[in-house]
Formats: sequence, C-alpha cells, structure tokens
Amino acid sequence: MPVLWKSYKIAGMMRGVALFAIALFASLGMAADDGAFFETRVRPLLAANCYACHTASKMGGLRLDSGEAVLAGGKSGPAVVAGNPDESLLVQAVRRTHQRLKMPPTAPLKAEEVAVLAEWVKRGAEWPKQDVVVAKAPEAGYVITSAQRAFWSFQPLQLVALPVVEDKAWAKNAVDRFVFAGMQAKGLKPVAAASKSTLLRRVTLDLTGLPPTLAELDAFLNDGSAGAFARVVDRLLASPHYGERWGRHWLDLARYSDGQLAAST
Repeated sequence: MPVLWKSYKIAGMMRGVALFAIALFASLGMAADDGAFFETRVRPLLAANCYACHTASKMGGLRLDSGEAVLAGGKSGPAVVAGNPDESLLVQAVRRTHQRLKMPPTAPLKAEEVAVLAEWVKRGAEWPKQDVVVAKAPEAGYVITSAQRAFWSFQPLQLVALPVVEDKAWAKNAVDRFVFAGMQAKGLKPVAAASKSTLLRRVTLDLTGLPPTLAELDAFLNDGSAGAFARVVDRLLASPHYGERWGRHWLDLARYSDGQLAAST
C-alpha cells in the first residue's frame, strides 16, 4: 500500500510539472508568434478592409497603417486599448456595438475576421518594429541633362537630303542610299547580289527562324515577276511562325515559362 501511494504521489507531481511546462511553453509560444500572427492574419485584414480610407486619406483623422498611428487614434480617440478588446474603439466599430462607429461602412466583417482583430488587441496590439519606411522622392525631381536631350530619338522629325552615292544602280531606294553612304565612309563596297535561293533562305530564317520548304523554294524560283521578293516578305510577316519567333524574345524578357503558367492556374 505505501508503495502504491508513493507511485500515485509521484505521478501527481509529474502531471503538475507537465501542466506547468505546457502552460509556460504555450505562453512563450504565443508571445513568439505575435509577429507571425500579425503579419499573416492582422495586417492582410487591415489592408483589405481599412487601408482604402485609413491611410493617406486619413478619414476621421485615423490611420491604421502603423502602430503609432493606431495608438494615437483619430478624432474619436485611440483606436485600441492594448489588452482590452471590449474597450477598444477599433473592435467596437468592427463588432458594430459602438453607438456611432460601424466599420467597414459598406459591409460588416466576417465573425472570424472580427475575432482576429479582437485576439490581436487582447495580445497587446503588438506592431512589428521593422516596418518599412518609404523614402521620399527628392524635391528637385529628375533632371534631364543637355546631353540627354541631344539624343537622336528625342530630336524632332525633319526632312534630310539623300546622300550622294557612287553606285546609283545598287541603291534601289532611299534606305539603300543611306546604307551605301555609310559603307562608302568606311571604305567598304557591297558584295555581289545573292542568288534567289540564298536570298529566300536568308529572309525566311531571319523572319521565322526556319528554313524555307522545297515548295516555297520552287515557287520563288519560278516567279520571275518584279514583286516576287516583296510577296515573299509579306507572306513571311503574315505567318504565325513570324510571331512565334519574335514573341519568344519578349516572353524571355518577361521570364515566361509553361511551368509558371501551370503554377498560376
């Protein structure tokens, strides 16, 4: 009997120690979790339902985007009484138990959202100290220098005289004359004209990234009209492959991938 009694006594003491440890760890866990609770539950709730009226617009003289502003309150006084949800105007307003303040004005919060705010105030209405402060832009603003204003793309459009070139037969249009003049300035001369098959291969690879098919090659070689090459260019520009080739560059810049698309859906 004495042995059995000692066993019960030891078991009772151990249970008491265990309950005390659980209570201690729970209190420490709640204190340590205040930052996470605020960031995951409270701040998103305030941002979605309160920031539209209680940040820069400061309706009622109240801002809810910083801990100092919440404690300072607005025209009706401090928004919260830390540790006392029932005496806090913020909780009274969202509970709609205040005689005058009913917030949000359009539609009441869900019961679980009200409970989150009440729990936050009950925990002490802690606001993380590491709030990001947005730097103010310099009052002078951005200054465009004279050298930047002189950049070619900022100059107004104007008519210019076409350059004089040595080989007028080679320059078939105004753009050719500017190209030929640039080559002349560097002491270069154009190479011989490419064959029709080479020309087709170059333009097809350039615009679509694919070589021409045998049917396309035969059609171009058998077309002796003056506008044959222009029609090839128009056909390639209208091809879906043209959009696929050049759209890829934009998609790369936008960091697009099918994996990202699947994740977003």
